[in-house]
Amino acid sequence: MPAYSSIKTFIQSLRTGETNITITLARAVAAEGVDNIRDPASVNPHLSNWLRGVLAAHGMRPAEITHVDNWPPAKKEEARAWVVAAVDASRSVAFAWELFGGDDPANRRDDPGAPQPVSITFRSPRRGVRLSGLNYGQVHVDQ
Repeated sequence: MPAYSSIKTFIQSLRTGETNITITLARAVAAEGVDNIRDPASVNPHLSNWLRGVLAAHGMRPAEITHVDNWPPAKKEEARAWVVAAVDASRSVAFAWELFGGDDPANRRDDPGAPQPVSITFRSPRRGVRLSGLNYGQVHVDQ
């Protein structure tokens, strides 16, 4: 979930698990493959310029790219490795987002078996959700 979202977008994402980030990641993996993200340096310590360009070309906004870049390094690496493994096994990848009761951001990988896609869910702690102080028109989700 991007750092700032409208309340309507936030509620829709809670219901569907889809965000612009998850949609863009799925598009990028389907279109670009994984050859350029095999190296862990493609995501850590920061997203490579190539990856930033691909994400932007597939619809991710600059603030969302910054949000992804700021994810904990271990979580970026975990997701990268899962994507590469899934594609190498000729599997598609689906991405989702959810809030959960943990203290720190987490990822979850679900594999129902072929031909279903491998699902990677980005999990944000509920404690990191707050309304904007100015007009309560935006929701902020910390990492």
